[in-house]
Amino acid sequence: MKKLISFWIASLLLLGPAQAQDPTDYDRALAAGYKAQFICSGLWNGGKSLTDIEADELTGIYERVADIVPTLTAEIDRDERQVRVKFSEDMPPRTALWNRRSGCTSMPIGFGGIKTGKIAKSREFNDDRPWPMGDNIPQIRPGKQITAVRALTN
Repeated sequence: MKKLISFWIASLLLLGPAQAQDPTDYDRALAAGYKAQFICSGLWNGGKSLTDIEADELTGIYERVADIVPTLTAEIDRDERQVRVKFSEDMPPRTALWNRRSGCTSMPIGFGGIKTGKIAKSREFNDDRPWPMGDNIPQIRPGKQITAVRALTN
C-alpha cells in the first residue's frame, strides 16, 4: 500500500510541471485582454503607431503572458475604436473599448461585443497649444523675458 501511495505522489509531482508548460484558457484570456488594452490605449490615448506599441508596450511584459501575447492576433476597428483579440474557439474575443471621457476600458472575459454604428469621436491632441496645455513653447512677452533673464543673472 505504501508503494502504491508513493507511486501516485511521484506521478502527481511529475505531472505538475508538464501541465504548467501549456497555457491555460485563463492565461490565454489574460494575454488577449492585455494585448487588447495596450493596443487600444496606445492608439487612442497615446496617439502611437501600432509598430511602436508592439515594440514598446507588448515586449518585456509579465512572464505569465509574455510568450502568449505574440501568438494572438488583434482586430482593430478604427471607426468604433475597439480592439478585439481572439484567444479561444469557443469564447468571444477579449475587447477593449475607447471613448473620449474614460479612454480604454477592458471588457470582462465572455463579453460578446457591441456595435454602436457610430464613428467614435477622436481625442483631441493639443500639441499645437503652448505649454503646459500643449507641447509648443509658450510665447513670452519681451519685457517679461528681459526681467526673467536679469533675475537669473544678478
